[in-house]
Amino acid sequence: MCIGSSGRSARAGRRHGPQTTVQTPIQNPPAPLPRGVVDVATEARAALTALEDTARRRFVALQMAIEPLLAAKADPNDCQNCLRALLAGAIDRADSGVLITAMRRGDSVAIEILDDGSIKSVAHDLPKFEIVPPGLAVAAEYLPQHGVKVTLRLPYAQIDPIGDAGT
Repeated sequence: MCIGSSGRSARAGRRHGPQTTVQTPIQNPPAPLPRGVVDVATEARAALTALEDTARRRFVALQMAIEPLLAAKADPNDCQNCLRALLAGAIDRADSGVLITAMRRGDSVAIEILDDGSIKSVAHDLPKFEIVPPGLAVAAEYLPQHGVKVTLRLPYAQIDPIGDAGT
């Protein structure tokens, strides 16, 4: 389990425009995936869906941009718990939006969660991670004028797309 704490603060009376969620085309991974391998887009979509009501109540838009058919070596429950904790912290810090991206970087997968929190709300309060499952690494940095970027690194897992064998 990954626990992220963000020093939650109430933002009473804050109002932004209507919340929108950017949908990405659904591209199913090959089935079944080997034990200990997760489809990153599927896990990210599930985490975003679980937190959609929280984001809507805070007027925070959720967006996702993930490389297709990207797989990583991780326990599905640990991965999901970690993504939800990281996204919940980002939603809490955000002024109006959160973006989750993922791409392969060498022999790992980098999942980045970016929020647009202002310096007043995040500069002194970067997320702290008490427990990170084996094989996962988490780092956070404040990007002046942009917010906080939290990077979750997982080992890359090679998967073959359905129907691409022999082409």
